[in-house]
Amino acid sequence: MQLRKTKLQFSILLVLLISGMAEASDCQLSTSQWDRMHHASISLVQDTGEVTGLRVRVADEPIERSAGYQHICPEIIELSAILFVYDRPIHVSFHMNNVHAALDIGFFDENGRLIEIIRMEPRTDETASPPYYSSERDFQYALETPAGFYGDHGITSGMATLKLH
Repeated sequence: MQLRKTKLQFSILLVLLISGMAEASDCQLSTSQWDRMHHASISLVQDTGEVTGLRVRVADEPIERSAGYQHICPEIIELSAILFVYDRPIHVSFHMNNVHAALDIGFFDENGRLIEIIRMEPRTDETASPPYYSSERDFQYALETPAGFYGDHGITSGMATLKLH
């Protein structure tokens, strides 16, 4: 199993390097924190009844939450999502240091209700203070997806609920 995973990662990296889309020093196919995140299936249920199913990586440990998408190649980000899970409602900020693609982040309350969506842009000026992104309200779950995900699926704040499977 591990050999197959390593071969797949090597093949993807080789394609990225040959195509000039990524340099080994700029991004990685995975990190130790990325590999620690387990997978889960979730649904976003809109008030209209429409359901969007999604396979996510779950960041429920501090080391996983602090790493998120840092150093992960844009091509991997485009095909994935991370669900940040906290033990209780909390108010923390997210940053885009070392993140190589724009993201949408949805904040969900303790009942799984979507309370806010924010677009986060990669940091381009390393000399400027990094922007921090946070919900105006406490949240218990945050779902990072490729930029445009929520809009592409017609999901808006206050009109959807997160269901964990």
